Amino acid sequence: MASKAVVCVALFICMLLVTSSTAAKTAWPELVGKDAIYAREQILADNPKLEIHIVFYEACLVTADFDKNRVRIYTDCSNRVVRTPSIG
Repeated sequence: MASKAVVCVALFICMLLVTSSTAAKTAWPELVGKDAIYAREQILADNPKLEIHIVFYEACLVTADFDKNRVRIYTDCSNRVVRTPSIG
């Protein structure tokens, strides 16, 4: 019985390692406060297929649709990221 438990735990750990290493990143909280151009480069380094939209001023109107290929980077007037960039 103990050997089955060990095998189950080992399989679970392997599954976690594979999932965490292959899962695509969907948000970049570490970029808040950084320059928007730097943030764009970092996001594209993680996933070059994404379309990046830099939105100046957080109050600008944007569409409410979800797009799995788009990341919006919201900036203030000094071009600093003010919200966590994420896919959507």
